Amino acid sequence: SSNAISREGKHFSFMKYIPVSYWTQWNAKAFIGIIFPAAGVLVFFIPVCILLQIPVLHILLFTLLSLMSITFVSYMGIYIDSIQPKLIWDDEMSALRENYNTFFSMTISIAFTAIVCVGGFFLFCNTDISLTLTALILVVILAIANLIVLLATKKSGVRNIQEQEET
Repeated sequence: SSNAISREGKHFSFMKYIPVSYWTQWNAKAFIGIIFPAAGVLVFFIPVCILLQIPVLHILLFTLLSLMSITFVSYMGIYIDSIQPKLIWDDEMSALRENYNTFFSMTISIAFTAIVCVGGFFLFCNTDISLTLTALILVVILAIANLIVLLATKKSGVRNIQEQEET
């Protein structure tokens, strides 16, 4: 998702003419960025948890954490790409190679992941809070992060696309 708008390239103006709102197009681009990693979580993570006989509640919480993290990264990546998409490129690979939006998105994602993981680890190890409660606290933190990113994208992400369209 971190280069979904840039990949439109010369066909960026097509987004204006199709009879679908920018917000719906935005969600479709983000959904594609969510569906494939989510499928990986469901195909690989859940069977491993079952094989390791992890409690069902933990599997559900960890799966929810994974899906919320994927959603956060997808919407944040597309928001970053909306700020300054690379719309002029010679071939499809140069749209990806010469686009720093993916780098910025990955940097923020790695930093956020490190903060959440290290924070959750220290919360679990240095307090008497159970693993289930720690996971619930992380779910709340990720829900807030997702809400912030969704509000930012809804407010200024669509406006960024409209401003790109005018230039």
